[in-house]
Amino acid sequence: MTDILHVYNSKGGVGKSSLSWVIGTTLAKHLEAAESSEKVLIIDLDIQKNISTCLVKNPDEVEYSLSDIFINGTAPEKAIVNVSDNLDLLPSEGDLDSVTNYLSTITMGREFQFKEKLESFLKENYRIVVIDYPPNINLLTLNALIVSEEHCHVVVPVELSFLSLAGAVQVEEQLNKIKKYNLNRNIEIDFVCIVKDNISRSNHAKISQSEIEDRFKDKILKNTLKQAIDIPNAMVSKSTNLWDYDSETKAGDFVNELVVELWQKMNASS
Repeated sequence: MTDILHVYNSKGGVGKSSLSWVIGTTLAKHLEAAESSEKVLIIDLDIQKNISTCLVKNPDEVEYSLSDIFINGTAPEKAIVNVSDNLDLLPSEGDLDSVTNYLSTITMGREFQFKEKLESFLKENYRIVVIDYPPNINLLTLNALIVSEEHCHVVVPVELSFLSLAGAVQVEEQLNKIKKYNLNRNIEIDFVCIVKDNISRSNHAKISQSEIEDRFKDKILKNTLKQAIDIPNAMVSKSTNLWDYDSETKAGDFVNELVVELWQKMNASS
């Protein structure tokens, strides 16, 4: 069984890449600790290619990327970058606009190219697939959202702000349209994760939290992704996970609690 986790919010700057990195690398660490042969794959769909930048130690050695799979027909396995024993990356090289342009030239089935080229490969090779999205929905992101109807989950990162909440509401509307047209009948917002959480919350943050709770209720994860300098530091240092950066990191406890809660709820809903 392969669980596919879509990390998506239509607002930019809400921490999608950080959350994707935290989830993917931490789950891989758990698999490694369990001496499991199962693997996690992170797919970088963001044109800013932040995750690719953070996980690829030697960029000159990356010969293929996501765009090659679509435009040149490259086999998916050739584009995979191995990060650790239990973690792989399907990188972006910042040329994702060319993929969207290519998809727009296809007359029939343009929405299903991601499914056609990647679904079988993902299910045959990975236990967990984490997809990091850009803030805008286009043909490529639509393709990814409908890659599989089985065991698909959507987690929306939200800051405690009205604009971030508005982005989450837009995601809800977009996913409803995908379901309406039978592109993916099972897709919906499964989880909402509060990110960039700060103990000293402003009045605006407290009001926003109340609005988010009223809107999404039991979809909200109890654990939050708190602000911690170790997370961006671990990412930019190209560490394979938070503990690889600092084995005694103070962020370790809340990161682990968040990822374990998410994983347990994904398993319960699958």
